[in-house]
Amino acid sequence: MSEAATPVDETAEEFIQRWAELNRDMQNIGASPEYERITRGCEPCQGAIERIAEIHAAGGFVEWDGMEITRIKKMYTRSYDVWATSAPTRYKNSESSPVERFKGGPHKFMLTLRRTADGFVVDDLARRPL
Repeated sequence: MSEAATPVDETAEEFIQRWAELNRDMQNIGASPEYERITRGCEPCQGAIERIAEIHAAGGFVEWDGMEITRIKKMYTRSYDVWATSAPTRYKNSESSPVERFKGGPHKFMLTLRRTADGFVVDDLARRPL
């Protein structure tokens, strides 16, 4: 988000960058009230929040440096294709489970956004083929 932009007046592109940062924080910390607020209407997002909370509650962890958004393209009135490169991930599903890894790499998503009085929110998230 630019120095002058607030969530109310940020562009869709600025919001998508902020969404990616909040997603990283939510996974590493196990909770993020701001991520939950901006994704409350997104079923796939809520599923991810629940799964991450389960991992942390069971004594597991997620270590992820997030993703770099490399391209954003407006597709429809409210939908954006988003290309990103994900950092590698280390995680444990519980305190007693082994450490597992995702190697990271390129991903593509379609984000469906809605502007509210408080700024953008995510209504849907879908993985797309590269």
